[in-house]
Amino acid sequence: MDVSNLSFTPGTIYNKDDIYNRKPPNAESIADPNASFRGANPIAILFMAYNAITKKSRLKRKKRRLENKKSELLKNNFSNTIRNLYDDKFYIESLSIPKDKINLFLDYCQGNGLSEYYKESEFVIKDFLIKQAKKFNALKN
Repeated sequence: MDVSNLSFTPGTIYNKDDIYNRKPPNAESIADPNASFRGANPIAILFMAYNAITKKSRLKRKKRRLENKKSELLKNNFSNTIRNLYDDKFYIESLSIPKDKINLFLDYCQGNGLSEYYKESEFVIKDFLIKQAKKFNALKN
């Protein structure tokens, strides 16, 4: 069997003979930390650079997604928020809505776009509720 044409990868452990064992150790490989450095991986460098460049945009996208989720949650629960914000006296006296129909009225308002006012001021929300109360009371009659 001819083994002279075989190639071995660096780092392969060979059978060491007496002559090899009598040689002194390679001082450079022991003392110099860069002696075993074989070069940089260009793919890894490009990947690290890409991550560093796009980090800010990824964080902005993540923040925007969280804000959208928060806004959607506020929007979906806005009629409950309005119900808890104003007491029954407001609905009964200011809007002329019977106490047993307050939740029905808020459902009516939700169907007419109440959730779109979740970012608006209290003045705009009350104006919307007053207009919707007039329509709601007209339907009742």
